[in-house]
Amino acid sequence: MSENEVITNNFAINIRALRKKHKLTQKQLSEKLSKKESAVRMWELNKNEPSLTTLIKLAEIFEVTLDELVGVNA
Repeated sequence: MSENEVITNNFAINIRALRKKHKLTQKQLSEKLSKKESAVRMWELNKNEPSLTTLIKLAEIFEVTLDELVGVNA
């Protein structure tokens, strides 16, 4: 598995775990981001990736760094 594949897989796992930790449904998270619920579902299934702007918003919502969000060990 390439480094990019590992990062996107880590993100998919992390976004789901953080969403559940914060007791948010996919719909609630999508509303906070002004995105479609299907976008959140696709991120969690590792079928798509959010934009940098959305990543920053996600990090703010979950109060984590971007590195933590995408699962990069700096």
